[in-house]
Amino acid sequence: MELLKIKAFPAAFKKSSHKFYFMNPLINVQNQPDFPLESITVPVQSKSVEMEALMLEGQRLEHLHNYFAAIEIYSQAIELAPASALAYHRRGWAKAATGDILGEISDWTKAVEIDPLFDAALADRAVAKVATRDYPGAQADAAKAMSLNPKLSALLQPILNRVNKEIELQLSAQNEELLAPVMADMPANQRRDFLKKITMIGVATLGASLASCSPKKLEGKKTDVRWGMIIDLQRCVGCKACTVACKVENHTPPGVAYSVVLEQESGTYPYFKKTFLPRPCMQCENPSCTMVCPATATYARDDGVVVVDYDKCIGCRYCIAACPYGARSFDYGHNYTEDLSNPWEQQPSPEYGQHRKREHHASPEGNVRKCTFCLHRIYNGLAPACASTCMGNAIFFGNLADPEARCMVHGVKLHELLATRSYMRLKEDLGNAPRVYYLT
Repeated sequence: MELLKIKAFPAAFKKSSHKFYFMNPLINVQNQPDFPLESITVPVQSKSVEMEALMLEGQRLEHLHNYFAAIEIYSQAIELAPASALAYHRRGWAKAATGDILGEISDWTKAVEIDPLFDAALADRAVAKVATRDYPGAQADAAKAMSLNPKLSALLQPILNRVNKEIELQLSAQNEELLAPVMADMPANQRRDFLKKITMIGVATLGASLASCSPKKLEGKKTDVRWGMIIDLQRCVGCKACTVACKVENHTPPGVAYSVVLEQESGTYPYFKKTFLPRPCMQCENPSCTMVCPATATYARDDGVVVVDYDKCIGCRYCIAACPYGARSFDYGHNYTEDLSNPWEQQPSPEYGQHRKREHHASPEGNVRKCTFCLHRIYNGLAPACASTCMGNAIFFGNLADPEARCMVHGVKLHELLATRSYMRLKEDLGNAPRVYYLT
């Protein structure tokens, strides 16, 4: 009998008539790519069973939010069957959950090369291309996916509509800039009519369409507030108190973490260095995630915070594919205890001020979840839980729209920090304009 050797978490196998099931405990190692994998050997009867075992294990790890381990497993599947479009497709989704936007596009491109009729891979690649602002590529992929599978139109057509209007808006802005000398002496109403004829678009129509993306019950008031965060990387010690505080505050289930601390090692002994990078949601000025939600369930509030309406979210996870920061998590319905009558499970989450209790098959189970800068706290005069808890005083939070605004925790002027220190923002080249700044 042929033996299959794969790298996996310590596991016991139960053989059924045609499958191997990996019976592992629920281990959450999100954002820990160096979690040890064991080499284990199991008997198999055919290459197809071997492949099926790998794909099952990869999907299991995804459900546990162990995306780096899932990528490893899918990579083994690709080595075993280089012509498996499905393996590339699944690895692309695992990469999407980590924020590897170029990696997911690469894998979905390979899946389409292997199987040009793979409609789901085309649809997913269209979504990812929206995030990279490759609008022509997104339009082409979406059109082909819908021609192969008309049912995808319900998901992709709303996205295409927004893409088309974004292109028209950009053309309008370009035309206005180019024709500024010509229109200098025109009355305002004539300038507007002239631009409409040039671009074949009514800007007012665009505004009305985008406004429809915001559920009224969650809308913020019109204000001059733009909440933002500044994180001092020289002060962060990697204690992960921010991650723990966030989970306790928002009462998130296993595997769902809104604020995580990424680690990077550099140098060699004795000049070794480890850098810690806290990663909340970037609350982007131009969020790509909101562009691709077919249900208009995720949107940016007037105060700049990007939120999710759990009652509208259909769980398609397109926003995860479009987020280049890996800042969104899917709630698979895992709980810390099986008994939801347990006092811990019955504690409501204060998210959005809704105080929802955990229930099977009820939102936010089956929804995408994310950091909200603890909206329920900041509108009660409190800073986000991560900023309030940071023992290194590395997190500064406040209204970045106000030049005189001070940090809600430490009282220092936010714009003075940015003016006197060097800083960076993650993946600025994608055009999302994140509102989280890192002091270097």
